[in-house]
Amino acid sequence: KKKKLIIFSDGEELESSIDIAEISKLAGEGTEIICVGVGTKEGGTVPESDEYGNASGFKRDESGNIVISKLNEESLKEIAAAGKGSYYLSSFNGNEVEKIVKEIISSDELSGEEKEIKMYKHYYQYFLFAGMIFILAAQFANFKKRSRIKES
Repeated sequence: KKKKLIIFSDGEELESSIDIAEISKLAGEGTEIICVGVGTKEGGTVPESDEYGNASGFKRDESGNIVISKLNEESLKEIAAAGKGSYYLSSFNGNEVEKIVKEIISSDELSGEEKEIKMYKHYYQYFLFAGMIFILAAQFANFKKRSRIKES
């Protein structure tokens, strides 16, 4: 069965860190490489967040300047071509993810087999919230009982 490697990147600095010969070797061994370009050609700032996930400014280089990340589609397309895969440009609505899933489903190694993809939606947080409300209500009721006993 073929393996698939999906790379989400802006493509910057990939030319120097990725060897196209190694990518071709992976493809020869049966690994298809799908690249998804993230960002814009005009570039944009890279947000940073603290350990709690709150926005804390923008990424800075060694000199203290704000880093501007630009999409380099050419390098990503080159990697995808060498990896016998596809290139997709990311979007705000995430259409590329649906296209990638369809590509994986319709790939030759799956033809003739039953194909099923399960996408789960988790609902545990609703029950967790209701449980927390009951715990708080029980604690509040217990507190009122203790305060009445002390008053007596």
